[in-house]
Amino acid sequence: MEFLKDWASLILSAIAIGTTAYAWLTSGSKEALAEITDLKEEIGKSSEKLALNRETTAAAVNGRFKLVEDRVLALETEFKHLPDREQVHRIEVGLSDLNGKFEVISERLKPVQAIADRLQELEFERANGK
Repeated sequence: MEFLKDWASLILSAIAIGTTAYAWLTSGSKEALAEITDLKEEIGKSSEKLALNRETTAAAVNGRFKLVEDRVLALETEFKHLPDREQVHRIEVGLSDLNGKFEVISERLKPVQAIADRLQELEFERANGK
């Protein structure tokens, strides 16, 4: 029995030393685990911020694209009302024809202007002669 007591005390001492050694060796792992957990939380928050920034940036790009698209559509609508190259050429030809016709009318109206001037002079002479 004495023999059993000696061995029991030796086994219990070995268990106590082993437990102390295990606690001492694993105490750093608890700190490391806490640091890893903190890092995971920071990474999660950072990834959420990045995702939010990415969504915000994508929304801003989409908004600007929509504005530019609307402006282009408005310009296209306005350009539909403007004449094309052929129509502008026809307008220029028509205007030059009109200029020629106005010159002809102007030449034809010169004698009428001369008659009007003579009649006006005659009326002044009659008015002064009375």
